[in-house]
Amino acid sequence: MSRYAHMAFSFSFFFIIFISFIIPLAFSQLPPQNQIDIIKTISKNISSSSWKTANQNPCFWEGVTCTGNSITGISLSKLGISSTGILTDLCKIDSLQSVDVSNNQISGNPDGFLNDCGKLTGLKVLNISMNRLTGPLPTFSGFPVLESLDLSYNSLSGVIDFQLDGLVSLKNLDLSKNSFGGSVPTRLGKNPGLQKLQLSNNKFSGPFPEKLLNYPNLTLLDLSVNKLSGSIPTTLGNFTNLQTLILSSNNLDGEIPQSLSRMTNLSRFSANLNRFNGAIPPGLTQYLNILDLSYNSLAGLIPVDLLSPPNLQSVDLMKNLLEGEIPTNISSNLLRLRLSENSLNGSIPSSIGKLQGLTYLELEGNKLTGSIPLELENCVKLTLLNLASNWLQGPLPKGLGKLLQLVVLKLSGNQFTGEIPPEISQFTNLSTIDLSRNFLTGNIPSGITSLGWLSILNLGCNNLNGSIPASISGSFSLLEIQLGRNMLGGDIPRMPSSLQIALNLSNNHFSGPIPSTLSSLTSLEVLDLSNNQFTGEVPTFLVQLGSLNRLLLSNNNLSGTLPRFHTWTTVESDGNSDLKAPTPNPSPSPTIVSRIPSPRWKINPIILVAIAAVVGVAIHTVVVAAIVLKVSRRPYRVDKNRGSEENLHQLNDGHLSTADRIHRSNINFRKAIKSVYDPLMF
Repeated sequence: MSRYAHMAFSFSFFFIIFISFIIPLAFSQLPPQNQIDIIKTISKNISSSSWKTANQNPCFWEGVTCTGNSITGISLSKLGISSTGILTDLCKIDSLQSVDVSNNQISGNPDGFLNDCGKLTGLKVLNISMNRLTGPLPTFSGFPVLESLDLSYNSLSGVIDFQLDGLVSLKNLDLSKNSFGGSVPTRLGKNPGLQKLQLSNNKFSGPFPEKLLNYPNLTLLDLSVNKLSGSIPTTLGNFTNLQTLILSSNNLDGEIPQSLSRMTNLSRFSANLNRFNGAIPPGLTQYLNILDLSYNSLAGLIPVDLLSPPNLQSVDLMKNLLEGEIPTNISSNLLRLRLSENSLNGSIPSSIGKLQGLTYLELEGNKLTGSIPLELENCVKLTLLNLASNWLQGPLPKGLGKLLQLVVLKLSGNQFTGEIPPEISQFTNLSTIDLSRNFLTGNIPSGITSLGWLSILNLGCNNLNGSIPASISGSFSLLEIQLGRNMLGGDIPRMPSSLQIALNLSNNHFSGPIPSTLSSLTSLEVLDLSNNQFTGEVPTFLVQLGSLNRLLLSNNNLSGTLPRFHTWTTVESDGNSDLKAPTPNPSPSPTIVSRIPSPRWKINPIILVAIAAVVGVAIHTVVVAAIVLKVSRRPYRVDKNRGSEENLHQLNDGHLSTADRIHRSNINFRKAIKSVYDPLMF
């Protein structure tokens, strides 16, 4: 009994000791009363219920940081704040070191607020990004220890000159995504220790500002999406501490300076979407992780050492004038290689098979010859393989079936022969497969049509025969099917009701009545049944397909009277000698066009960009979304000689619409484009 009594006494003793320490500690953490009064007043003026302020001690409120018994940090991001009065109240807390009011609805010019906050002797971080600030950049006075200033994603404008002169401790400055103009500012406070400068997405113009060399400690310099012109000065190589240099989307020209190869700390250099010309200097990538020089006019050979440095992870040289062969010495750590749309020749190096971490390989639109190297099957992490529009030939290797993570496979516009290997049906993540414009033969493997995530199936312009696999009816992710210009026949199976963009069965050997199973395609926008052997009347259920923009029935054996379609539906029915035009009436008649069909299809980038975004969301990964950003060239794959397509469709509030704006597409292409971001977050 005494044993239990002893245990009870010990527990009570330690509990009293614990309480005696905790209670004073809890009360000692209370901020001064004036700070409590200020922050409670602020909480009453914020209507958002998402700010958790139930605790009696503000130090335990969400977004509030205390050091000792003083409030030193406040984050009020995403609370719907619109009043600048709240900002003025914040600056009355004299112990503040960090203020974050980003992603709110604060409007106007923050002059008064900044005058109050400038008196805070300890404020180091000020973030007012993603609001609705307007007018010129205010003059900053005070702020003796301010190190980080973020005013990005507002609507500030005007020229930046002396407004930042008073900042003596500034290390990080972000003014991106505003409407500032004039030359790039070079008076950025009196602290030569400035480390990060982000001025992207403004309207700065003129040459590259060499006076930025007055800030030798810069590690990040982002001047992208402005209107800078002229060449890059060779003195840029003197930024020995620079780690990230982004000059994308300007009007810069001239050659890439050799001096950049001496920047030993530079890990990322992005200068895409400019007008650079000349050759790529050797040694440029010896210290880099990421290089993007796409969409320029660079010419000559790819330096033999460009792809070999071991730290290199991503190289993008697409859309230039490069020629010669792809270097064979390639870093095994490379994750992304984009060389599309140049004039490269020779074969695909077998050394690519060493890149077991490679996720993107894009070689589209060159003059590459030979076959797909068997070693490519070792790149088991590939999610995008794009070898389209080259001169590659031979059978499709069965080893492609080992690339189980593939999401996009584009081999169109080559000279591949033989049958489609059934191993392709093992790509359970596949969303886009484009084998069109080759010389493939045999049947369509049934496994392809049963892939659960498949959105785009393009096998057009080959020599495929047999029938369409019945399993295609279960492909509920399919948005577009292109099987035109083959030798397919037999019964047309039920098509998935998910189809939206196009169903193209033209230039095949289908016969008999147009199947009633097509009536379920209520979201379909283009249906091409031309150049087959269909007979009987045009079924009236086609009129009920309310999303249909184009119906192509030319060159069949149809008869009877053509039904009257919606005014937004363009019907092509020439080449059916027994088919009569609909009876005219006073109301506006449907658009019935007589055109000579032809054997090829083109596509608008808008359509497939939208598909890319839909696919990306469908497979729950941003990596997939950007893969299909650039897959083809016109809204509908209409045959090359079919005639002019201009003015048939236009963007109407983000949706493709008919020229008279009567009918809109189901897909919001503008929203889809905005949702596509670089999958590797480079």
